Parts: sequence; structure tokens; C-alpha cells
Amino acid sequence: MDISTLRQRIDDIDARLLELLTERAQISLEIGEHKRGENQSISNPEREQKILARLLECNRGPLTPDMVRAIYRVIIRSCRDLQHRQV
Repeated sequence: MDISTLRQRIDDIDARLLELLTERAQISLEIGEHKRGENQSISNPEREQKILARLLECNRGPLTPDMVRAIYRVIIRSCRDLQHRQV
């Protein structure tokens, strides 16, 4: 495969990833509504650690565990920030 074809594949994957991240963020907002309705804290470090542990178990590379942690910490923090901004 030539480089332009490979780059197009990356562009397509990025578009799909953004769709999935958007879906994840929407669900996170729904969870935030439930938490607020039940007077629960937005932050749930235990749940976040479980998410990371599960993802690290699923990871088969080439991303290193540190890379997976870094990526998902940003995703989790961003979704938590959305929940905090919710009115």
C-alpha cells in the first residue's frame, strides 16, 4: 500500500474514533444526570481504575500499557469535565 492510501485509512479511522468518542461523551452526560439526581459525586476513582484495568487486560499492543493509560486518562477526564459542566 502506498502512503496516501495508508493516510486515508488513518483519516477514516480518526473519523470513526471521533464518532465513538462523541457517543461515549453523550452516555457520560446521561450518567452525570443520574448521579446528580441521586446526589452522587461526579468523580468515581474506583470506577475509573476498573476501566483502566479492563482496558489494559484487553490491550494486545502495539500500544504500551503507559500509552493506553495516558490516552484513556484524557478520555475519562474529558467526560468527567463534561459531567461537571452539565446544568
